[in-house]
Amino acid sequence: MPDQRVHIQSMRFDQVTIKFPDHEPILNRCDFEFPMQEILWIKSSEGAGKSSLLQIVAGLENPNGGRFWINQLDVTEMSFEEFLPIRLNIGYSFDYGG
Repeated sequence: MPDQRVHIQSMRFDQVTIKFPDHEPILNRCDFEFPMQEILWIKSSEGAGKSSLLQIVAGLENPNGGRFWINQLDVTEMSFEEFLPIRLNIGYSFDYGG
């Protein structure tokens, strides 16, 4: 089976909102360009939305608003199958094994 992974060259949020029902937004119309070829450490208090952010980056969830782009592709509009070649190059870890 040929390797179907896609090399990730850029990742960015465009007006992304992450919000839980009956709570203030964790992110509200956030624009952010993720650094490539670097380790990014996301640190905050418990319940602040770190896992939600990582689930969006991994394509497991969509933001409540805005767009998430990888390699200039709007991944918020992709199906699971369409996103799979990108997902194969995304990983994250939790403190203390999650």
